[in-house]
Amino acid sequence: MNDKKLPECPEEGRLPVDLYETDNEIVLRTVIAGVDQNEIDISINNDMVTIRGERKEPEIVGSDDYIKHECYWGNFSKTCVLPPNIDTDNATANFDDKGILIIRFPKKED
Repeated sequence: MNDKKLPECPEEGRLPVDLYETDNEIVLRTVIAGVDQNEIDISINNDMVTIRGERKEPEIVGSDDYIKHECYWGNFSKTCVLPPNIDTDNATANFDDKGILIIRFPKKED
C-alpha cells in the first residue's frame, strides 16, 4: 500500500512535562493518556523525580499498514531534576480521569 519506510520509534518514549512553582509548592504536570494509574511508577530520589509506565497498543497493526504513525506505544519515562528547598517526603500525586498527572512538592520553610 505505502512504499515509503516510516521512521523507527525510539526504544523508550519521552514524556513531556510542565514544571512550575507557586508561592508554596513546585508542581509537575504531564499528560499520560491511555495508561491505568496503577501502572504508573513514580520514584523520588534526592533532587530527582522519575515517572515510568507503559502505553499498551489497543490493537496490533503491522508497520506496513500504517499511513501515519505518530502515537507512541510502549515504555516511557521522564526524569526531572527538582529545585532545591522542596519537601519530597510530603509530595502528593493526583491522576485524573482525563489522564493528567499532577505531582505537588511543598516548599520547605526558610
